[in-house]
Amino acid sequence: MNVDRVRSQELARAVNAQPRRCWRNCALALGHLLGAGVYVEGYAVVSGGGFATEHAWLEVDGTIVDPTWDIPGARYYPVARYGLSEVLDLLDASPELPLFTRSYHTQRDMAKAAERAWHSCSLETEAHR
Repeated sequence: MNVDRVRSQELARAVNAQPRRCWRNCALALGHLLGAGVYVEGYAVVSGGGFATEHAWLEVDGTIVDPTWDIPGARYYPVARYGLSEVLDLLDASPELPLFTRSYHTQRDMAKAAERAWHSCSLETEAHR
């Protein structure tokens, strides 16, 4: 899935995106889109950085929209996807983010996504040796 950089930057400005606050930025951005997308939590790999990190982004019209990062070559590994009403319900129950750590059904998905992300890092590290 490609990253829509223009839409990402527009939403970053619209929600006054803050560095290292991806979950917050994306929850606000999803509300700004009036639910015309999906809030996603998972892992992202920064090209050339050799590491994977927990991250949040949006999927809108078949593209990734990331109001937090503007990093060319970043790769995204989803764990859980939430629509606007589900995000609002979960945040109403508890304002803590990220959301995917609350669901036991996503534990297996978290492990699979983490494995894919770390494998991607390993391949990249090997390619640079």
